[in-house]
Amino acid sequence: MFGGGVEGLRLRPFVEFNGRVQSLPEYNDYRVRMEKRGVLYSPPLGEVAVDMALDWYPFRREDGDYDVYVACAISTRAIAKRTRDRGGQLRYVTRVVAFDSLLTNRWRDSAVVNEVIPRIASDARAQNAWRTVLPPGFYVVAAEMDDDQSGKRAVSTFDGWLVPHASSVELDLSPLVMAAEVREVTEDAGPFVRNGKEIVPQTGNVFKSHQDVAFYHEVYNLRPDSAGLCRYHVEYALYDEGRRDRTTLMAREYTSTETSTYQAGLIPHDRVEEGTYILEVATTDLVVDVTRTALVRMRIE
Repeated sequence: MFGGGVEGLRLRPFVEFNGRVQSLPEYNDYRVRMEKRGVLYSPPLGEVAVDMALDWYPFRREDGDYDVYVACAISTRAIAKRTRDRGGQLRYVTRVVAFDSLLTNRWRDSAVVNEVIPRIASDARAQNAWRTVLPPGFYVVAAEMDDDQSGKRAVSTFDGWLVPHASSVELDLSPLVMAAEVREVTEDAGPFVRNGKEIVPQTGNVFKSHQDVAFYHEVYNLRPDSAGLCRYHVEYALYDEGRRDRTTLMAREYTSTETSTYQAGLIPHDRVEEGTYILEVATTDLVVDVTRTALVRMRIE
């Protein structure tokens, strides 16, 4: 789930909460009215913009709410000011905001970046991440980046549901997070930390051919057996959309003393060629024989 950038007049049509897509004139009229109320992020028409990838990663909390992580990414080539030694300076401001179904501003945050990088790789991305807690409901999330050096702006939006959940129901899974890296937590770790792991999301799910593909997800509501032990089976498989074939990456049985746990994995870059894939994670609670499946699409280029 991620939105594309907004450039000039190629605005994404505004979709009302009943699902009706409005025309551009209708959208503009609605935008003007909403901006007077101060509830919409929208760049002025005709303003120069660059593309941004945006995603969110919600995980269940015991109190019924969600830990929500939001990340946005943009190519450094679009915003870096070049230096003589082929390095670059990044100087920009990013903002993120979440509205509920009544267009009430439920959360906002921002970050200021002023950094000099010694060398700009061709595939380098500037990425920011935030964490918040949100109750179940429908949300519209928007992120905006303003580049001080070029005057360019990047905007991206998406919407989605956080469904009510309870610990009494059967097995369930969190979304699959595609990541550039899942590593042990350090003192300078960013906000995206789960179960002692720092997750560096690959926002947009697009990887370079030399990158290993990491992923992370959580398993909820396992049922313990009579001895108090949870037993579950996990199978990872990769579907190649071009060849229409399926490759099993791993299948293994696990045990846990906790009813909620997590899985983190890595696909070495030499195991996958360029193309578009669907990663499938099928988890089976062996105590009650219930299976749940999580899917995510990714691209290797």
